[in-house]
Amino acid sequence: MSRPVKLRILAASFLLMLLMILTAALLSAGRPADGGTPPSGASSDRSEGEPPYTIGVFDGKVAVFTAESPQPLEVYDVYIQNLPLLDQQELAAGIPIADRSELKLRIEDYIS
Repeated sequence: MSRPVKLRILAASFLLMLLMILTAALLSAGRPADGGTPPSGASSDRSEGEPPYTIGVFDGKVAVFTAESPQPLEVYDVYIQNLPLLDQQELAAGIPIADRSELKLRIEDYIS
């Protein structure tokens, strides 16, 4: 491989890593000292018809929240920075989940 090609590959790798770091920083910006915030769909004043679960982010990992608590119900050992950018954005916004079977299917998508 010629030197210019190697330099382009190195530069592209560097830019990709920089993008991942910036994305992670943006996703974690504004969090309280406890390391996480429930996504917008997980508030304590649950209205009628609101989904019982929300998949979101806690400490940079995939987590499940309920409307009853700002703390996650469960945190999975899946760092969102390792997921595609679209998944990262959806998780940061909070993914409303209607029932336990849908929750199981969506979590399996992230942990497999």
